[in-house]
Amino acid sequence: MKNKIIKTKQDPDWFVISSYIELLFKFGITYKDEHFEKMLKDLLNYVHGKLALKTDGDILGYYIVVLQKQDD
Repeated sequence: MKNKIIKTKQDPDWFVISSYIELLFKFGITYKDEHFEKMLKDLLNYVHGKLALKTDGDILGYYIVVLQKQDD
């Protein structure tokens, strides 16, 4: 059976935002304030929702596509 490749367009800004929030957790900054930690977890869940994929299949790779209008 032939595998079908699914392409999903995503804004790379959400990857950057996700990385920054996860970095705050890795540095342990949030353990001092439970309310702040909960707000960050909620925000991270929202960001991950923006990055949600259509299926649970294996990710084969990430790349950025640049769309450019040709000069006339």
